[in-house]
Amino acid sequence: MSVFELKFWSDLTPQEHEQFKSSALGQMYSNHYMRNRSAMAYFSDYLGPDFSDRSIFLLQKSVPVLAAPALCREGELNYANGPTEILSVLSGSAHRYAVKMLFKQLKQQHIIANFLIDQILLREGFSHIEKASFSYVGLVDLTLNEKARHQCIRKSYKSLLNWGEKNLNIELIDKSNMSRASFMLFKDLHFLASGRKTRSDKSWDYQFDMIVEGNAYLVNAYLGERLVSGCYILHDNQTALYGVAANDRELMAEGLAINHYPLWQAINMANEKKCKKFLLGNVGIEDQTDQKSRNIAKFKRGFATDIATEAHVTMNFGGTQ
Repeated sequence: MSVFELKFWSDLTPQEHEQFKSSALGQMYSNHYMRNRSAMAYFSDYLGPDFSDRSIFLLQKSVPVLAAPALCREGELNYANGPTEILSVLSGSAHRYAVKMLFKQLKQQHIIANFLIDQILLREGFSHIEKASFSYVGLVDLTLNEKARHQCIRKSYKSLLNWGEKNLNIELIDKSNMSRASFMLFKDLHFLASGRKTRSDKSWDYQFDMIVEGNAYLVNAYLGERLVSGCYILHDNQTALYGVAANDRELMAEGLAINHYPLWQAINMANEKKCKKFLLGNVGIEDQTDQKSRNIAKFKRGFATDIATEAHVTMNFGGTQ
């Protein structure tokens, strides 16, 4: 078997960086809604200075053949506090051996890792499992036609969608319509809805950069001339993710359904962008710590065509928590 060399992102030479970016493995790595340049800058800013790109690579004869994307603290292997995955251009016994070598190297580095579960990962790293858990993820199957997706919507939402269609004006902000003014209106609405500044101005700049680069879009909804709802979506060429939303709290307190139709339009826009699925995020009630979060989970579940389980494991390779 060939000898593998482990390197962190910061250890790669400029030549290895360029070789990786242009490789099949590099395309696998970057073609993801959370791993493009601006998304990584956003999550780094949002999570704080202790978080940086600590992605790990196995090189075979100086060529990266396996990667574990990481945006985390030193001594960890995860992605923005969530599970990461093992990406590989190898197959069969070569892939299995590479995973085994990766775990051997992680043990030397005393890493605590959080991985999405796959069979080879479990087989080669079972003795390192410290905890296994799963979450319920709401998703919309975009391979279904619009009528079939609409039939899956919670029955009580149908009249609310009709109200939104009749009363709200929708504006799409994406690469073809990079309206920074409209994006800033959404930022202001988010501030008013939150009642405080929740993150840096720079993080908002990174989110707009994602729109400019074609990795995100924003659906704004107006009642007359007033922006009352907005829904920001991250995406790649396969998957869209419900990112952040903001709604006029005064109108919601009055019982106006200002947030249903914008989300429905955001889902339809993901379909137009040829995505295969729209992730609504965690919709498990038991995972939410407060009533507001439970209400949001219930709201999102009302649009799901399916509820999937996402299983992941914490593996301890000699680190301390």
